[in-house]
Amino acid sequence: MDEIDGWADINKDLLQEISKRFFSYDDYMKLRLVCKKWSLKLPKIPNGNKIPWLLLPEETYKNHCYEDEEIYHLMQLPLAEDETLDTQALKENQVHHITLPGMQMQNILIRGSGHGWLVLLNISDGTMQLLNPFTHVSLDLPPISTFPSIIKYDIHAKEYTYYDFFDEVSLEDIETLHKVHLWKVIINSSPDCDGENFMAVAIYGPWFRLAFYKPGNKRWVEFPTRDKEFEDVIFFEEKYMP
Repeated sequence: MDEIDGWADINKDLLQEISKRFFSYDDYMKLRLVCKKWSLKLPKIPNGNKIPWLLLPEETYKNHCYEDEEIYHLMQLPLAEDETLDTQALKENQVHHITLPGMQMQNILIRGSGHGWLVLLNISDGTMQLLNPFTHVSLDLPPISTFPSIIKYDIHAKEYTYYDFFDEVSLEDIETLHKVHLWKVIINSSPDCDGENFMAVAIYGPWFRLAFYKPGNKRWVEFPTRDKEFEDVIFFEEKYMP
């Protein structure tokens, strides 16, 4: 018993140093579950590079007809009413069904992923958030209505006034604009436990322009690149490279 208690009281810094050797996310989660004290000493969000997981494409039996039901079974696709995400651990080669906290996926678009986080866009109201699907920790991002291309959001008329493909002022209903105005969001690192120390870059609008967000900002801030179009962005040595 004394030996077990001794391991439970291991120095916090030493335990975190050990955790950095766990490159698989699921192995890290098992390490946190060894005992209550370890769970309290180790952050929910791990530091360091982890073996990536794959997010499987959205398919349901109701919107895709399979001639061979056995193929459907082997693919382990979710039912339409399930509020889950299917992910695959590359190390274990297993499919895991992750339940999301209070979300109906039919109203959600995934607009990016990185460092263990998903970027979710709510089609109904245009709100955005970062979500860690394993820990259920979520962080709010500024909504669609705060992008530089948006002139006005009329909540009563349920429409946007915005700059269109020809840089002319146009009107669009909220659901249509929410589906097509944001293409991708990239983050440079995993947010810390306080939701700080990261940066997000969005590719948005009909001209595929860039806007960025840092914790504390109320709006998406435009990069001065109005004459260029972008397909992707990477971060290298604390700098972004479109």
